[in-house]
Amino acid sequence: VYSFEMDALNFSLLQKNITLNHCQNVEIILAAVTEKTGTTWYTRNLESPSPTFRILADQEKSTRNSTLISVPAVTLDSFFKERQIMPDVIKIDVEGAEMQVLKGMTAILNNVKPILFLEVHPWNLPTFNTSIQEILTLLLKSGYRLSEIRNIRKCNVKYKFKELKSEEKIFQNTMIYAVPQ
Repeated sequence: VYSFEMDALNFSLLQKNITLNHCQNVEIILAAVTEKTGTTWYTRNLESPSPTFRILADQEKSTRNSTLISVPAVTLDSFFKERQIMPDVIKIDVEGAEMQVLKGMTAILNNVKPILFLEVHPWNLPTFNTSIQEILTLLLKSGYRLSEIRNIRKCNVKYKFKELKSEEKIFQNTMIYAVPQ
């Protein structure tokens, strides 16, 4: 398992959890996953870890209550090519930067076709000049069958799958299950 975390505080918590749970098959990488290698930025509000950190669409200014932090950026295509392995399953949860991750893994999408779990955040997509339709179209053109997993956040409820087409309207964050056709 390769896990990417761009925030040092969250990275530290993840390391502790891996140690506490005796996970020996997990490698964590302190980096953001995006469409190009290099450096990207995010803002940290206060000094507490957050599950909602996201890369910035551009290098915005820090505010009185936040700190601008630079972090290494990698693409999944380059990461896996360098290691000479390919993934079977990929889970993506990047708070609106989904298209940037997908653009950085086009070789994987077109040649390897792993199963994808993609949490989309429609209200954050315009910040990155993209849309849910662009994401769905890219995945469908890459040869995937798409379903929305319904009831994913409800306890003791059977999950339901709804097939998705490129013109689908999605207004709340949801999990997309993508399998090669």
